[in-house]
Amino acid sequence: MSLSCECDFDPSGCEPGQSYYYYSNDFCKLESTRRKRCVNCNALIDLGSDVVEFERERVAYNEIEERIKGESYGIAPHYLCFDCGGIFLSLRSIGYCTDIYNLDDDLEDYKEISGFKQAVVGKRRQ
Repeated sequence: MSLSCECDFDPSGCEPGQSYYYYSNDFCKLESTRRKRCVNCNALIDLGSDVVEFERERVAYNEIEERIKGESYGIAPHYLCFDCGGIFLSLRSIGYCTDIYNLDDDLEDYKEISGFKQAVVGKRRQ
């Protein structure tokens, strides 16, 4: 998925075994028993750090799994670190849908669409 203005999602249209996620519109603290990795940049996130958490569900693969676990069931959440989460929440707040696993490409697409050019910052003199 690339940057898109269409954010409508219907879980009933998912294929068997496909996962989907829900997220909050703000940061929360990482509260788990161990550190996690950001799903976008792969940075290790420390406990208590600000993250965007994505609660995930998976559609049952077959009838047997559906009888055992239900039509869809919860799986391990994914997390975005503070920097990646800021990009995600910023793009979502102005109406764009993004791919949480590839935010760099979505940010570049946004820069092209908007005409925004990032300022070049030189090294500081000491």
